[in-house]
Amino acid sequence: MDTALPLGLIQALERHYEMEKIIEAYRLEGGWWNDVFAVRTENRKYVVRVRHRTTLIESLHYEHALLSFMSKRIEEVPMPLPRRDGSTFFIRDERIVTMYPCMPGSIPDRHESSIRTAAAAMLARLHLAALDVPNVEPNPGHSSLAELNWDRNQSWDWHEVKQFLANRLDERQASSEFDEQQLEYIADIQKGRVEIEQQKERISAWLFHLSASRRGLLLAPIHGDFYRGNLLCTGGRVTAVIDWDECRPEWLCYELARSTWEFCKDLRHNDLNRQHATEFIQAYKAAGGPVPFDEFELILPFVRCVRLMEVLFHLGLAAKGEPWDPEYTLHNWKSLQNLYHTEDLNWGEKE
Repeated sequence: MDTALPLGLIQALERHYEMEKIIEAYRLEGGWWNDVFAVRTENRKYVVRVRHRTTLIESLHYEHALLSFMSKRIEEVPMPLPRRDGSTFFIRDERIVTMYPCMPGSIPDRHESSIRTAAAAMLARLHLAALDVPNVEPNPGHSSLAELNWDRNQSWDWHEVKQFLANRLDERQASSEFDEQQLEYIADIQKGRVEIEQQKERISAWLFHLSASRRGLLLAPIHGDFYRGNLLCTGGRVTAVIDWDECRPEWLCYELARSTWEFCKDLRHNDLNRQHATEFIQAYKAAGGPVPFDEFELILPFVRCVRLMEVLFHLGLAAKGEPWDPEYTLHNWKSLQNLYHTEDLNWGEKE
C-alpha cells in the first residue's frame, strides 16, 4: 500500500466508516493549515481531513450544520460523510478527523479568465443560498469582523506580535529556520513595525465606526476563505467548493472583497489588477450576486483590512514560534501600502 497516513489512522477509518479496505492513501495539494489526504478503496475514493489542533468541536458542529444546509441547495458543496454511528467526525491523537466524498476536478489557475468568471458566479450562488439560512448564529471558533478584538483573538496576540517586530532573530533561530532570502523578508517586515501598528489602529477604528453606524450591511453565513485553493474545476466550471473551516456569519461585501483580491491580485507588483477586479465584480452581479451596489464603495477598504489581517495572522504564528511564511507576509504588507494609492474602481453601472 502506498500511504502517507499512519497505519493506525487507516485502521480507524475502516473501523468508523462503512467502507471497503483502503488500498492507497496520499497527501493532496494544499492543506497548509490542515492535513488533507486522498484515500482509495477498490471502488471508491475519499478525502480525509485531519484538522489543525486548534479546531474547536463546537466550531465543527457549526460548519457541518451549514454544509448540510448548503449542500442541499448547491451540489458543488460536499457534505461530510457519516460514520457508522451517524456522526460526522472522530478524534484521534487530539485532532479531529473528517471524511468527504472525492469531488471531481482539480485546483484551477486563477489567471484564466474563465476561472475568474466561474468563481465569481459560484460566489454569487453561495451568497444567494446563504441568505436563506434560517438561524444566523455565530461560529464559536471564528469572530466576525464587527466583533474582532484587534489586540487579542484566535489568530494573534498584539503584545506578542509587537515584541516579535521589535526583536531581531538570534543567530541560532535564524540559521535553523530561514534561508538568506527569508531573513531579508523578515528584516523588511520588521522595519515597518511602526507603520504596522498605525495601520492596525487605523483599520480597527474604521471597522468600529462602520459597525457602530448601523448601516445595515447585507449579512449571512460565508465560506470565509473563498480562493482558488478551495475550489475544484473542470473545463472552466467550478465542480466543488471545499474547506469550509472559516465559515461564519459575516458581511457579504467582506467576502466579495477578499475573493476579488484572491482572483485578481497582481503578485509581481503586490497590487490589484484593476481590469480583472472589475470583471470579477461584474460577473458576480451578472450571476445574481446579492451584495447591493451601494456597498461596493467598501470593497477596497475591506481588501486593505484583509491584507493587514493576513500580516498579523502570520506574525502571530511567528511570535509563538510556529511555522509561518515571511514572503507571503511581506507581500501582504506591501500590498496594503500599495492599495492606498488605488482609487475606487468602476464596478459597473448602478442598479
